Amino acid sequence: MNKIEYFFLVLGGFAIVAIAAKQIAIFFQKVKLPFITGLLIVGLFAGPFVFKLLPAQSITKLHFINDVSLAFIAFAAAAELYLKELRSQMRSIKWMTFGQLVITFVGSSMLIYFLGDYIGFIKPLNPANRLAIALLM
Repeated sequence: MNKIEYFFLVLGGFAIVAIAAKQIAIFFQKVKLPFITGLLIVGLFAGPFVFKLLPAQSITKLHFINDVSLAFIAFAAAAELYLKELRSQMRSIKWMTFGQLVITFVGSSMLIYFLGDYIGFIKPLNPANRLAIALLM
């Protein structure tokens, strides 16, 4: 089988999985989960790691579908948000976002700094360099 035939075979398989994913994602909406959740779960199961409906070699051949899919995922996720509902919760959203960002940044930086003796490339460095690497990570 030449490359063009293989490409269209994989593309056809992807099209069938995509159509089925839409129908399965509609079911997820009926059980009060976001549409995007259904699509992501179907992609996880249909991909080359669980049911192997799409071969692992197809990942490198279908990069353009990956780009289009990411755009669709962003669009679908944004469609799930309702601005009117979010405005009333904006203050708590700001504080949660700030808190998670600060806690994640400070916590991971401290963890990397203090566990530097167990990380090979950080072990021989002085404390100032360890701190710089911890903050970057």
